Amino acid sequence: MRKGDILLVHRKWCPMSWLIRIVLRSNYNHVAWAINKEDLLEISPFGVRVVSKEKFQNPLKYRIKLLRIKRIKLRSLNYAVYKALWGHKNFYWSYWSFIRVLLELY
Repeated sequence: MRKGDILLVHRKWCPMSWLIRIVLRSNYNHVAWAINKEDLLEISPFGVRVVSKEKFQNPLKYRIKLLRIKRIKLRSLNYAVYKALWGHKNFYWSYWSFIRVLLELY
């Protein structure tokens, strides 16, 4: 896993996850963003938080897919990670704020 990779997560055996997948018409119900080789940025109901990649490595609980953004400039990536981690005054973001930072990479 490299900085900037996007991890799509399918959580098994969870009614809320099933509902999210049905509403979104997707195979995945959660997303996390790699900020380095070991840590991921994820959105929880309490805001954006940093978690270890080991959280999603249980195959009985999660099915994951790794997406890599091609042709991304390192400077843009570093700025986006900085903005996601420290750029917000309250350190609380909505889902849309997080998605907006990812879209700024293009």
